[in-house]
Amino acid sequence: MKYLYIIIFFFITIAGNAQRSTKYLEIINSIPVSNDSILYESKFNNGKIRESVILKYYKFAGKEYSFPVGKHTFYFKNNDRNETVYDNFGALMSHTAFDSNNRVYYQSNTIYVSTSASSIKEFLESDKHITCVKEIKQYKFLKKSDRYFLYKEGLIKDGRKVGKWTTYFPDGSIKKEKQYKNVVQQ
Repeated sequence: MKYLYIIIFFFITIAGNAQRSTKYLEIINSIPVSNDSILYESKFNNGKIRESVILKYYKFAGKEYSFPVGKHTFYFKNNDRNETVYDNFGALMSHTAFDSNNRVYYQSNTIYVSTSASSIKEFLESDKHITCVKEIKQYKFLKKSDRYFLYKEGLIKDGRKVGKWTTYFPDGSIKKEKQYKNVVQQ
């Protein structure tokens, strides 16, 4: 249980950066307190961990719902890994992809979360009502120097590029900037 409290504290610290809409906060604050949490792990045939995540369970109107919370780590056979952080209701707060040498090649950080759900039941039964704005950084590998460099960065809202996106040369200078018609409206 002590392990769970440490993870939840860690998660609250990391996930606290995303702004949440008033409606999102109203709904999550009206959901009854979680009944239980478990640490779920799956392993490769050789016994090494493939996936590790905490699942949090909620009971509402006679049904039980579960969401990944906190840090979710997924390892690949080639030793790459993904680390994803979720809020207490499964909304993605950050995602980082690492290569087998522990170098970052993709980052996503949620900066805004909202919901169009009209009830707790709708909120718990689907994630189609969630709107997220994420800061994205994509890195490109240079074989010559055996390193990654920031290749592109910008914002995504519900899977679509919005606002200004910047592409860089390996030396960090700007290669191109593109303004997308969609703008971030919170």
